[in-house]
Amino acid sequence: MGIDVSALVSKAREQFEQVEPVEQELLIGGDLVKTRFYPVTGQEWRALVVAHPPRTEVVEGRTVVTPADRPFGFNADALLVDYPRVSLVDGDEETTMTASEWADVVSVLAEPSLEAARLAVWGMNVYTPSRQFADAGKASAGGRKKKRRSPASSASQSGS
Repeated sequence: MGIDVSALVSKAREQFEQVEPVEQELLIGGDLVKTRFYPVTGQEWRALVVAHPPRTEVVEGRTVVTPADRPFGFNADALLVDYPRVSLVDGDEETTMTASEWADVVSVLAEPSLEAARLAVWGMNVYTPSRQFADAGKASAGGRKKKRRSPASSASQSGS
């Protein structure tokens, strides 16, 4: 029996919908406001990254990625402004931000809040999935049987 692709895709979609958002308090207008960032799909993330290539500068005649974008590999400031899945939370009330509302919020954030928001978005969409991928690989490798070497393969390696 082959792999049930439809079942795998359904399972992946269900798991994606159950991913917990990242909550980060940001200082907005002197108030600490709980901000909720929801993940985007891998394709949505890739589109955001492609739309916001890293900024470059010329240093000693060479074009290099600016220090601010070097850790991310994309323009993290511009990507944050365009991040599509953000809400503000007050108690049990959650207000989903429109693109223009979120852009307005980002425009008034001080650097510590900007950094917290950039890291929350990057961590949820890059770091956490990368760790899950690595952990799944480790779990999968632990369950695999090692291939036995054939006598011919062993002889050719020892006789070199």
